[in-house]
Amino acid sequence: MKEIRVRAWDNVENKMYYLGEEEDIHFYFDGSGIMAERLIDIEECTPEGDRGIYGSVEKLEHLKYMLSTGLKDNAPEEAQPMEIFANDILLNPVSNEYYIVTWDEHYANFFLKNREVNDPSKEDYDFVDFDGDSLYVVGNIYENPELLIG
Repeated sequence: MKEIRVRAWDNVENKMYYLGEEEDIHFYFDGSGIMAERLIDIEECTPEGDRGIYGSVEKLEHLKYMLSTGLKDNAPEEAQPMEIFANDILLNPVSNEYYIVTWDEHYANFFLKNREVNDPSKEDYDFVDFDGDSLYVVGNIYENPELLIG
């Protein structure tokens, strides 16, 4: 069975969390999909003066979740290949075009959307069928919004 890889953008902390890489963040599935909780240590003092540390959980309902495509990019020679997730921004250095990786729940498929979405001559590509030999990750829509400006 293929491992499901997930990451999440925290728009409060302005930080990306990766499944399995965070000590204090716990990802899980519930009836509504992927969820995350932050484990918090709270120090309390009893009326008798005893101190103790108790665990508490904070639900992180504001996170934006992104699935991995299961593929790695074709990074330039000096860089390590990067895992490609939904909402990543890919660059085709040959055509100098940027694409946004999107997940379409209706089709249960990843697509590449041209960054210039208002240009009707630019079509979207089925991620699986797109010949992306030279595409590589240059950022994502949350940490690198400046790449979305055409």
